[in-house]
Amino acid sequence: MAKRLASFCLIYFIALHGLKAENAVSEQMPSDALIFFESEKISDFLVKVRDSDFFQSLLESGDLDEIKSSDFVKEVSSTFEFLELFLAKDIWTLNERLLNGKMGLGAYESEDPDDPNVVLLIKPEETSKWIKNRIRFAPLLRLGIKRIAKSDFEKEVYAFRTRGDKNDSTYFALNDEWIIVTTSRRLLKDTVSLQGSKVEGAKIINPISKDDKYNNMIKNMGDGHQASLYLNTQEISKIDGRFGIPEKIEDPMLSLFLGGVIDQLTVSSYSGLTLSFDGEELNFSVQVDTAKETVALNQNSPVDIILPPKIPGYLGGISVYQPFSNWYSERNDLFKSKIIPGSDLIKGKLGQLLFGGSKESDSGYLGKSIVFLSAIANDAGKDENGINLPGFCFLVDLTKVEGVEKKMHAFFEEMLSELKVSDLEDPLEWDKRTEQVQGINLLVASSKQLQEGIAQTPNCFQIGSRFCFSSSYKLSLSLIEKIKNNELPSSESGLNFDLDFNQLTKFFSLNKKEYLAELSRSRGNKKSGERDYNNINTFLSGLNSISGSYDSNKDKLKFNLEARLKKQAKN
Repeated sequence: MAKRLASFCLIYFIALHGLKAENAVSEQMPSDALIFFESEKISDFLVKVRDSDFFQSLLESGDLDEIKSSDFVKEVSSTFEFLELFLAKDIWTLNERLLNGKMGLGAYESEDPDDPNVVLLIKPEETSKWIKNRIRFAPLLRLGIKRIAKSDFEKEVYAFRTRGDKNDSTYFALNDEWIIVTTSRRLLKDTVSLQGSKVEGAKIINPISKDDKYNNMIKNMGDGHQASLYLNTQEISKIDGRFGIPEKIEDPMLSLFLGGVIDQLTVSSYSGLTLSFDGEELNFSVQVDTAKETVALNQNSPVDIILPPKIPGYLGGISVYQPFSNWYSERNDLFKSKIIPGSDLIKGKLGQLLFGGSKESDSGYLGKSIVFLSAIANDAGKDENGINLPGFCFLVDLTKVEGVEKKMHAFFEEMLSELKVSDLEDPLEWDKRTEQVQGINLLVASSKQLQEGIAQTPNCFQIGSRFCFSSSYKLSLSLIEKIKNNELPSSESGLNFDLDFNQLTKFFSLNKKEYLAELSRSRGNKKSGERDYNNINTFLSGLNSISGSYDSNKDKLKFNLEARLKKQAKN
């Protein structure tokens, strides 16, 4: 039953509405929670999410078929069906009746570390007398539950448990103002007493709001968030080691964003997650208070690194502080992966050249930071499916400038030898030329074997203490212009990223014919391919941008994500 309770509550975590500091649920939930979640007024928002074109496109997407058939979703569905039968209301009526006020969920230590005790507190904005009457006067319901401890609670409090073994029972209590559901009789009494109701034999206990770690996190992250989740990671790790966290994230790009968080969680003291959404802008933040002996990612914080320049057709980019990337094991895997289609230029050797070899004496050329960016281009080639590739480039700071151009040019030629085109059997023969662009030596490669319209224009250049590898000649011209005009914004965070969905939608539309053909082929029929294309297009069109930053210094790790949605057209 604990897992069902968790499923029922966690399904709401992705979209919650309006948490206030005063009279917070944390004042009415027992302390010592391993996990604590609180929110307020989510019912209206959930209805808006349900009815939105964006959400409907996700539900209809074939890519979500596996998720919709998962055990978790099935368990949530069965829980909803049980609630509808038990309370004789459909789930959306229950949403309006129960979730228009405050809600809190806490997980507490139990004898079984895999199945902690759970407390759910619901405080509807309107009276919950209807549910009390439903339980009191529905004969079939009375067969499955048993009223308990009449003498322990005040007259207006009704307490019940499910029939059967007491150790496996679910306990709940309610009056006109609140509903409490828990897997522990002790926690039932503790939580009822924190509502201001007298409980016979109950000990005086502190609420979560008096926990020092919780208060420190609130002070750092602020209040007024629509939803908050707090984890006492230090206590959780004592009970269950890594508590389900994998030892290693195999995917290198996923590791870039989550690897540090996951490793840091295992040695942290307390962690907080907050979510706010006003209909157009979503903000998600994570903070991890690390143990004092933990080594921070950025010892010399604050840093100052450039952000990806917004050149014409800009799709997105990432900037990473070099000591930050050093903190990840096997960081060179990032450069071996295909970050975007067509990034075959980036091989492990580039990582060795920039970062250095395994020996301390074999130092690399990379200085403070590395910046990756991508933009719409018509001179970056096509993939095997005929999709026009975006242009991309890597811009790196250099620790040593003398002789670097010759070294990088030699490496550039080696990369050219590894470039392949699926339609050509013979290796590509590259013609190389050097151009002067605003005083910059630009080494550009081209091949007569490539047909017009799919020709790639890989190039590289040094500009001051920076070096660039690029797949698009036009992209490089725009980048040089930005650098020459000192149009390079900077940041003090160890990692920054952003995506421009207006340009991504444009890029998707420019390749509509090719994407439709590929989606139809992978799905097995044209109708399914068209459905997937429309769903992807709806998803892309519903967003303006996504951006985020990630940093760690001293004893804290911080991650912030911001998504800007477009206004939904009114019917």
